[in-house]
Amino acid sequence: MTSPIRTFVLAGIVVLAAAAFMALAWFASATLLLILAGILFGIFLDAMNRLLGKVLPLGHSIRLAIVCVLLFGALGSVVAVGGVRLTQESTNVGALLDRQMKAAQSWLRDSGVPVGMVAPKAEESDRAGTIFSNPAALLPGDGSIASRVLGLVSVVLGYLGNALVVIFLGLFIAAQPGAYRSGILRFIPRRHVGTAAATLDDMGETLRRWLTGQLTTMSVIFAVTWAGLTVIGVPAAFLLAIQAGLLAFIPNIGPIVAGIVIVAVALTGGIEMALYAVGLYVLVQTLESYILTPFIQRQALSVPPATLFAAQILLGVVFGLWGLALALPMVAIVKVLLDQLYLPDQASSGASG
Repeated sequence: MTSPIRTFVLAGIVVLAAAAFMALAWFASATLLLILAGILFGIFLDAMNRLLGKVLPLGHSIRLAIVCVLLFGALGSVVAVGGVRLTQESTNVGALLDRQMKAAQSWLRDSGVPVGMVAPKAEESDRAGTIFSNPAALLPGDGSIASRVLGLVSVVLGYLGNALVVIFLGLFIAAQPGAYRSGILRFIPRRHVGTAAATLDDMGETLRRWLTGQLTTMSVIFAVTWAGLTVIGVPAAFLLAIQAGLLAFIPNIGPIVAGIVIVAVALTGGIEMALYAVGLYVLVQTLESYILTPFIQRQALSVPPATLFAAQILLGVVFGLWGLALALPMVAIVKVLLDQLYLPDQASSGASG
């Protein structure tokens, strides 16, 4: 096979492989992102394992068992102690937000802005009254209610199944990280094994440092928000602080959503409380932008804000909420691949030219 024909065939194979990979990523996007979440959880467990190894000179498996017991014990304690409180606060926040929405719609109507509101039908109101006065109406005598209950159960089981997949996948990866690394390297041609190994190591270290910094940032935001909302007197301060800390995992968009929810709940206490909540939000964002991110996150991963925001929009549109939440680690993976594989080739070709 002559050289031009061989080059053409190789280019065709590369194009077909890329198209097949893109088709697989599109049709199996939910599964691939679930696997990525499991890998991130495994990296987190491995990071905690290494941190514990600096204190306790024990075996890898024993340290991992200690980390898992401490982690799930702390999570179980939070659920046991604060579960009832979180449930009550969730109900209160839902009622407060519903009240605020109705007040906003009423204000818009009074201001002459047309707001479409669909009033419940009389038969639906009668049915709701029957349900609250007679819980037996929830039983399969009413097909619509039964289907809604089954749908809710299906959604809950789906989220629970996804959580179990992430947990067990992370545990397996953290238990034998070297085995999975070696397994990936078996598919690499021998002349490229060194580069592939360095790329995998750099990728793992980057994600490990980023995840550790991200969890530190989330914890600080939760603590500061909880303390500030408690001092201000905003209802459901603990729940609002938790959602602020969790949404901090999603850069750019998460803090905005958390701030809107906090201010909306604070409005139930009056304009003054809402202004204090806005001030607290600005303080927390300043703390994150000028202290936490420069000293914690940028040492682990430096991504231009416009690049990250564009990636969030693209991945959010293509993959939904999972893509929005996991945009930054995916950008980190691409950045490491470019640094290790593409940029050195560009530098060498430029030097030879």
